[in-house]
Amino acid sequence: MSTPPPQSFEAEQEVLATCLISPENMPWLSTQLMATDFWVGQHQVLWSLFTECQEKHGTVDLVLLQQLAKDSGRWDQCGGTRVMGQIMDRAGLSTHADRYVAILKDKALQRRVLDAAYSLDVVARDDDLDADGRLAQVDAAIRQVFEGTVAQGLRHGGTGVKEHDAIVSAASDGRAPDGLKTGLWHLDEQIGGLMPGWHVLVMAASGVGKSAFACSNLALEAAKQGKTVAIYSLEMTRAQVMGRMIAAESGVPYHIQTRGRMAEEDRDRYVMALPAVCNLPLYIDEGEGLTLDSLSSRTRALAYEKGGLGMIVLDYIQLMEADGNAKAWRSNRTEEISKITRTLKKLAKELKCVVVTLSQPTAEGARSGRDLSLADAKGAQSIGADVDMAVILNKRDDGAVRLDVAKFRHGPPFKLTNGEIRWNGARMRFEDSPL
Repeated sequence: MSTPPPQSFEAEQEVLATCLISPENMPWLSTQLMATDFWVGQHQVLWSLFTECQEKHGTVDLVLLQQLAKDSGRWDQCGGTRVMGQIMDRAGLSTHADRYVAILKDKALQRRVLDAAYSLDVVARDDDLDADGRLAQVDAAIRQVFEGTVAQGLRHGGTGVKEHDAIVSAASDGRAPDGLKTGLWHLDEQIGGLMPGWHVLVMAASGVGKSAFACSNLALEAAKQGKTVAIYSLEMTRAQVMGRMIAAESGVPYHIQTRGRMAEEDRDRYVMALPAVCNLPLYIDEGEGLTLDSLSSRTRALAYEKGGLGMIVLDYIQLMEADGNAKAWRSNRTEEISKITRTLKKLAKELKCVVVTLSQPTAEGARSGRDLSLADAKGAQSIGADVDMAVILNKRDDGAVRLDVAKFRHGPPFKLTNGEIRWNGARMRFEDSPL
C-alpha cells in the first residue's frame, strides 16, 4: 500500500470556511494561496471559484459562489451541495486562519519537493540525456519547487521604504553603494556603476567595438573587482577572448601578439600581464549549441560553485536559440528573442548579477549611414522592454566612437563624446579621454 502524499484535509476545509464566514480575509488569503496548495481536487476547484468571486464581486458568499459555479459548469466539480455543506459546518469553529494557511503551504511544498525528487531520480537514470540536457532538467525540477510558491519574497512596502531610505542616507554621507566599475570614469559617474539585477544591452555595427567594450571594459573590470564572470562567446574562441583581455592589460596589440613580431619591450609587457589575467575569476564558454536552458543551467551551476556571480556576458543574442528548436521559432524570431531577453532579466534578478547582452543592428540600420538607435536592434521591441540600460556605440565620420546610453531605466539617456571617451586600439578597449 502506497504512502499518501502530505496533506491536511481539515486545514483545507478550515481555510475555505474562513473565506465564507470572514470574507474580509479573502484579499489577504488570495495572496498567500493558490489552487495547487490544496490537495483535494474539489477544494482546488472551490478555491478557484473563491478567488474569481472575489475579483468579480469584491467579496465571497455562498449565494454568489453557487451562482458562479453553476454558470461556469463547475458545480459538480466542486462537490456541489454536499461539499459546500461540509465547509459551512466548519464555519466559525476556528479563528486561526493564518495557522491553517501555513499548514497548507508547508504540505504543498512537501509535495513539490517529492515530485522534484522523483523527477531527479528519472533524470539521473536516463542514459539518453547528454550533460547539458541532464543539467537543464535538474534545473527545471528544482525551479518548480520555488515557482509553485505564492508570494515568495513578498514583503510589505514599508520594508522597501526603509531600504530605500538607507540608500539615500548612505549617499548623503558619502557611503553610497557602488556598482561594478566599467573603467570609464565619465560613464560610472553618470550611472553609479553597474548594479546587481541589471540587464545591459550593448549594440554596434560590426567592427565598432561592442565585443571589446563588453569584454575588456565590463567583464575584465568586474573580474578585477573580484567578481566571478561568465562569458558566453558565440563568435570568438576562448583563446581569442583572453588574447584581447591580455592586450587590454599589457598594451600589446592582439595582432602583434599572434604574428610573432613582439619586440623585447612588448614581450616583457605581455609576460607581465599573463599571470594577472590568468588568475582572474573569468569563465568562458565558446557556446557551441548554446540554448537558453543550457546557459541558465551552466550559469546557476557556476554561481553555486563560486558562491555567487558578478556578471554574465552573452556575445551575441542573435546567435542564440531559445530552446534548440530553431525550426519551430523560424517563423517568429522576434518572439524567440523576447523569450531570451525576459529570461536573462529574470536570471539577473535571481542571481543578483549584471547581465550584458550584445546585439547586432538590423541590416537596414547598419546600411542607413545614420546613427543607430535602440529601434535598430534586431528584435528591438522585445529587447528594449527587458533591459535596464542600452549602450549604443556609434562611429563618427572622423573615426571616433560616441557612446550613447539610449535607455537608462534609472535616469535620463545621455551621450559620451570623444572629449570624454576614446578608443584605444592597442589595448582594444575604451578609455577616458586625456584632459
